Amino acid sequence: HRRGEAFLTTRVTRLIVGVVVAVLTLVPVIGESVPVTQDGPSHVYNAATAVAARAGASPYAELFVARDDVRPNVASHAILSALGPRLGWSAAERCVLVLALLGGLAAAMLLARANVLAVTLAGWLASNWFVWMGFYDFALSIPFFFVLVWLLSVSITARVRLALQIVLALLYVTHLFTFAVGVALVTLVVAMSAMARERIDARELLPAVPGVLVLLLELATGVGGGAAPAWTTGVWARLSAFATSDFLVTVLWLDSAAGVALLLALVGVLIGAFAAWRSNRFTAPAMSPLILFGATMLVLSLVAPDAIGEGGYVPARMRLLGAAALVPAVGHMGG
Repeated sequence: HRRGEAFLTTRVTRLIVGVVVAVLTLVPVIGESVPVTQDGPSHVYNAATAVAARAGASPYAELFVARDDVRPNVASHAILSALGPRLGWSAAERCVLVLALLGGLAAAMLLARANVLAVTLAGWLASNWFVWMGFYDFALSIPFFFVLVWLLSVSITARVRLALQIVLALLYVTHLFTFAVGVALVTLVVAMSAMARERIDARELLPAVPGVLVLLLELATGVGGGAAPAWTTGVWARLSAFATSDFLVTVLWLDSAAGVALLLALVGVLIGAFAAWRSNRFTAPAMSPLILFGATMLVLSLVAPDAIGEGGYVPARMRLLGAAALVPAVGHMGG
């Protein structure tokens, strides 16, 4: 009876915290007369222009051709183009923000499991810096990446393999960078899972094959516009951004406090994982693939270029995705 009561209390507490965090997350969206993001207006303008060109309206039809092919980074454009003429462009933009925020929160809570602290931090992960910069496609890709991490944290069955391909396809149309990181994560997990067995079955590597082939095709066709990587920030600026988890919202001092708290939680996970790894005599399969991947992303973010081709803020993107890979381990801390 006591165990059931404790479980119920934990579920109720987690639900209450989740609802409160969700409401607070949506306040900036529904509390303003128009959505306030940096690049959001450009997405709305492009969608409105495409709708007008497709409808044959002048002068748009004479100047532009609306593309309808499947390609990366088109999720927000598709949503805005579908909802804008029906709901109004401001309402359509709010829908994009709500999908990114609530989708990210729900998926992060799925990873956080029963730990209330992790659920609270999930609110900052969902309401990340990229949402309010108006990087809508990358923001929409984050919930799918969280789901990808969750799928890789459970036993990989035939259904999970199918689900992985569906999620990777959704990552492809939302954002190419997140798709590439997702392909790398899937490849690492299935490879380490195969290595952990005495006899490696090549069929275990199949979940990574479609994504790798698509990524190679994108690279072969000149993804990124052919521009060279660029480093624009110094060492101290990178360390400061890393220490405060710069991918979180940074409007108030509370955001920086949450960033430091999240970083400490991630460091705690990595220290515990390293200690367990040492006790296993540094056997590679003994290290969780998700923890290894998250740690690698965080470390590489300190030396990665600030921009690759047309994409910027690469280190912050890497830190956000690396933190996402570590969320399941954070969810086990203290609970």
